[in-house]
Amino acid sequence: MLLFILALGFLAVLSASLFLWGYHEGKSAGIRQYRKECSECALSHGRQQHD
Repeated sequence: MLLFILALGFLAVLSASLFLWGYHEGKSAGIRQYRKECSECALSHGRQQHD
């Protein structure tokens, strides 16, 4: 019974850590994409103002 509880706890911790890792990776990828779009937008607006 104790082994079952320990295994269940281990699986819960493992799944939670994988979920948080995936969430963090997705969030950082989204931030990188947002920054890229912002820089492209700023560059295109800058060109339009100078031309």
